[in-house]
Amino acid sequence: MSSPGGKKKYRITFQKPFSLPPHGTVVVMVYPFTIVDTSFINTPRQKSQTTHHQITVSATLSLVASWGLTIARNDPRFVHDASTLIKIMFEYGREYINSKMKKRSSIMHDEVLDLDTYNNETPCPFDASIIQNPDGAFFEVEIENENEFSVSNRGRNVTIAGDVSNTTIITGDDNRVTNTQNIFAPVYQAIEQSSRPYQEKADLAEVVREVEAEVQKADAADFSFLETRLRNLKRMAPDIFELILSASGGPGAVLGTLLRKVAEKVKSEV
Repeated sequence: MSSPGGKKKYRITFQKPFSLPPHGTVVVMVYPFTIVDTSFINTPRQKSQTTHHQITVSATLSLVASWGLTIARNDPRFVHDASTLIKIMFEYGREYINSKMKKRSSIMHDEVLDLDTYNNETPCPFDASIIQNPDGAFFEVEIENENEFSVSNRGRNVTIAGDVSNTTIITGDDNRVTNTQNIFAPVYQAIEQSSRPYQEKADLAEVVREVEAEVQKADAADFSFLETRLRNLKRMAPDIFELILSASGGPGAVLGTLLRKVAEKVKSEV
């Protein structure tokens, strides 16, 4: 059912955010979210019509300092009030997604927003005390029916045009599958949420990033390189190695097949 004035309404719902190991002079937060046409909410089609995304928001330390926050070791966990930083970065990400949707720009599975003192207001324009907790927060956006709106779900383009209830939604990957987020996002999250020392987490995340980058090369991937990195993971963190092996059989399994083949070989080694 469309909103008055020939518009369709979409609901964007955020899940629990997580941080990534710091990179250089920036802090990085990841905010997973879903998008669904509100006409499908509480219907049997809600799950199948919901697309999954995430926005990675990075902020330079100089910008964070302009917000009146101090970070030790470039890590958001060592902010005097970490929840304030998480909320501020979330609000920037939420506004970014809201703006893209209102402009009817495509929403990709992986969105990225880089914040620094050159492209953002200082001091911070937001009152963090009234920003919602990201986990469970949602907002709704109305889109003109006649204007096509596109999202990308798990590496496939999903185009929605006109009245969805009376049209066919066709998904396709243009014969290319390059998205590995479904495999590696839970791996990075497991590293971050583990009780390991900070430096050990950073080292593990770096090895995983190297594995992910090589897997994205698909047929051009260097099997020897992957074997070496996976052996290191197996030695350093058997639980993370097993998680990669398990995740390689889930969504994104086209690229996961390559990863699983190498991981199973490494696992079988004494």
